[in-house]
Amino acid sequence: MATISRIVGVISILSAIGMSACAMAPSAATVGDIQKQGAIKLGRPEVVALYSGATVSGAQVGRPNTRFRLAFKKDGSATGSYSGPGGQGTVNGIWTVNDAGQICIDFVNSNAGKVQGCNVVFSQGGRFYDARTDAVADVVYEREITK
Repeated sequence: MATISRIVGVISILSAIGMSACAMAPSAATVGDIQKQGAIKLGRPEVVALYSGATVSGAQVGRPNTRFRLAFKKDGSATGSYSGPGGQGTVNGIWTVNDAGQICIDFVNSNAGKVQGCNVVFSQGGRFYDARTDAVADVVYEREITK
């Protein structure tokens, strides 16, 4: 009973100062956030140079709890692995960079599921990010890229 009283007390205090418990959770960074910190959208030549022959890891766009690690080979093929709440497995397929400078993938995972799409790539102070579009409200996903 004392625990319930403490919880009610905390909620009352948060309400009194105009905050909800949900408002305290950290929010995901957006394109607008990283642009305010100096991030720039990369063009096709920069994205090709960045991804060609690189190993890339991070959270899957749209599925922040699923992590991946992929080898983007210079011949346009890619292989890798993923793990998340839905399980783990492997992926393979092809990658390209379109004229708009988006990194595009056409993969099949080990469950025979298709993984396809294109993302915008941003750079800021040696850090790299992907987003579905360059709209300021779009969530960005940081990438670790090594060669």
